[in-house]
Order: sequence, then structure tokens, then C-alpha cells
Amino acid sequence: MLNKKQKLFCDEYLVDLNATAAALRSGYSKKTARSIGQENLTKPDIKKYINDKLGERSEVNSLTSDKVIAELSKGAFANIDPSTMKYSDKLKCLEILSKYFGLLDGTAQKNSPADKHAITSRLLEAVQRINS
Repeated sequence: MLNKKQKLFCDEYLVDLNATAAALRSGYSKKTARSIGQENLTKPDIKKYINDKLGERSEVNSLTSDKVIAELSKGAFANIDPSTMKYSDKLKCLEILSKYFGLLDGTAQKNSPADKHAITSRLLEAVQRINS
């Protein structure tokens, strides 16, 4: 069960998903806000509350990671028509997808072959959903 301050922290966290800022806005001291914010995110009741609210939010908006990936893939793999899309837009979509799949920060290189295959499969599935 959440106390008032924890619930306030959760509601503030849902504003911008910034634990330190949420801790400050919910009354924790500036000196401890960072550590309390991170600690709060590990507490089971707080995690459940936040996850439930995020789930409700995504249901209301019908937003899923698959939809985001699919839309980014549309832009990333589209033929460029200057009247509807700029080259920089396509590059930005590719950049975001690359970051999501860990291709730019080197984490993809550390993945096992099975993980790399799973990442590639997810990206290809998103592209196939777009094209069907």
C-alpha cells in the first residue's frame, strides 16, 4: 500500500518519467532526491502502481512499442519523395531505430548471435507489417 508521499511521487514520476524531479516535486529534499527517486522505483508497490498507470495510458492511446517501431520503420525505409519527406527525416528515423536496437552505442556488438537474430527479426517483422 502506498503512503501519500509515495503516491504523489508516482503521479509526479508519470509526468516526465524523471525519478529525481518527481522526488523533488513530491517533497523530498534536494540532497536525497536522486537516491530516494531511484530507491522508490525499486519498491514493488510503487513499481506496480507506475506500471499499471503506464499500461492504462498506453491502452488509452493505443500506443505500443510495435506501433512506434512500425511507424519509425515506415520513415526509415521509405522511398524519399521530396514533397512528403526530407532526407533528414529518414535519417532521424534510422537513428532512433538504431539506438533502440543498440546499433549505435555498441551494445548490439556485445549481444549473442541469438540476440542479434532476435533484434533483426523484430525489425523485419515491423517492416513486413508495414508492407502488408
